[in-house]
Amino acid sequence: MGQFLGLGRFSVRLRTFAGFAVLLVLCAVLAVTSIVGMRFVDGSVEASRLSSGDAISALELAGHVGELNADVSRFALTGTASDEGAARRQLAATAVAFDSLTESGGTLDSDDMRPTFAQYRAATETTFETVHDRFQAGETVKQASSELANATSA
Repeated sequence: MGQFLGLGRFSVRLRTFAGFAVLLVLCAVLAVTSIVGMRFVDGSVEASRLSSGDAISALELAGHVGELNADVSRFALTGTASDEGAARRQLAATAVAFDSLTESGGTLDSDDMRPTFAQYRAATETTFETVHDRFQAGETVKQASSELANATSA
C-alpha cells in the first residue's frame, strides 16, 4: 500500500513523524472545537439559568392566581366576611408575587403584563362589590317578603 500512495520512497522515520504530525493536527482541531463548543454551552447554561428563575416565579404567580380564584369563588358562594378577608389577603399576596416577578429583571416584559394584571385586579374588586350587592339584594327580598307576609296576615 505504501507503494500505491507513493509513501514508499520516504523513510520509516519520516513516515512516523508525518503520522504523529497528522495526529497532532487532528488533536488541535479537536481542542479548538471543544473550546468553541464549551463557550456555546456556557452561554446556553446562562440563558437557561435566567429563564428558569422567571419560570419559577411564573409558576409561583400561577399558584397565587389559582388560590385567589378559589378564595373569590368561595366568597361568591358564601358572602361571609371571613371568606372575603381570605380572598382580599390572597389578592394582596398575588400582587406581591406579581411585583416580585416583574421587578426581577429577567426575560419578562413587565410593560405588557402590568395592564393585564391591573385589569385582573379591578375585575376581582368588582366581583367583591357584586357579591356584596347580591347578598344585599337577597336581604332586601327577604325583608320585603316578610313585610308582605305581615301585611297579608293582618
